Amino acid sequence: RTLATQMARALKTVAETKAMDPEAKMQYITNVGDYILEQVATESMEMMGRPSQGMAVLATGGFGRSETMPSSDLDFGVVGHDEDIGLIREITTLMASKVNLARGILAEQLGLPVGMKAGFEADPLWLQSPTSVEPERVAQSSASKGTVEDARAIKTFAGTERDGSDLIPRFGVARGAVRDSDVALEALGMAAEQYAPPGAVSINQQYNIKEPWLRLMGMTFQKLATYFTLHATNTKGRIAELGMMGHLDDKTAEELTAAFDILASIRQSLHSHYKGEKDDFFSGPHEAPEGVYKLSGEQFKAFSTANGILNTFHAQLAVFMRSGGKTFKEEKKKEEKKKTFFGLF
Repeated sequence: RTLATQMARALKTVAETKAMDPEAKMQYITNVGDYILEQVATESMEMMGRPSQGMAVLATGGFGRSETMPSSDLDFGVVGHDEDIGLIREITTLMASKVNLARGILAEQLGLPVGMKAGFEADPLWLQSPTSVEPERVAQSSASKGTVEDARAIKTFAGTERDGSDLIPRFGVARGAVRDSDVALEALGMAAEQYAPPGAVSINQQYNIKEPWLRLMGMTFQKLATYFTLHATNTKGRIAELGMMGHLDDKTAEELTAAFDILASIRQSLHSHYKGEKDDFFSGPHEAPEGVYKLSGEQFKAFSTANGILNTFHAQLAVFMRSGGKTFKEEKKKEEKKKTFFGLF
């Protein structure tokens, strides 16, 4: 119940604090998620015992990118040494159970309908190996899921014999080793095709803010991070880094950053309105179907702007794919000089 109270307080703060911008809200919820996982890890080790060689907890997915929404999952993984694998597996399971028990209490407190998912769902399935907890094996097994690129350390816990300080550096090295630019480029093309934005958004239509818009940004910049070996671990940081490297011009980077903020702000409004993970909305201006969030006029205008920016970016992605990953800019064809009346060039 203490965890559920902390979760409820965090959701209330995000919903009611108007002065926080979208990025600050995401970071605030991320910090709360980090604290919750640290707390349940400590409690779980007090119950189950402490791994002799230490262990480290990592976040991944949107949580790993510090882009946590009010009703986002807490995707995480635990790495350690295989001599402690049995105990670490038990600790990981207990951690998830504790968080999800608190979520159930939170859902009751919020009065959510059956099937509506409250925030802070702990999910340890996206960053793991079926046969090992060693950082290298976990990174290798999870690489195909795309979750390694977004992983970040939450906390290292010392063991009874070793402090575990080697675990996060080893995971970082392993992340670099499993990066494959060819695979990333292919996956980038698939993501761009799957999450293509509409040419224009219409009035009085029901949309889902996550697909294609936020998926397009999250997935494509994740693949670009692998392809270009970026250091940034979140979408806006990756946009900025690509700009600094000269792959994106200043105007494009600035517009993409603005588009992400617009989309994140709308999704935060949706989660606060529904009090759970629901990403559907009605564009207006007519009355929305019963129970569906309707954008304000200002939100619809901003949403239309973001969609236009992502259409331009989507076209740039097509150029990037055609160039074999060399440039986002369409090369101008050289005009042939025409012969003059006298047959001269």
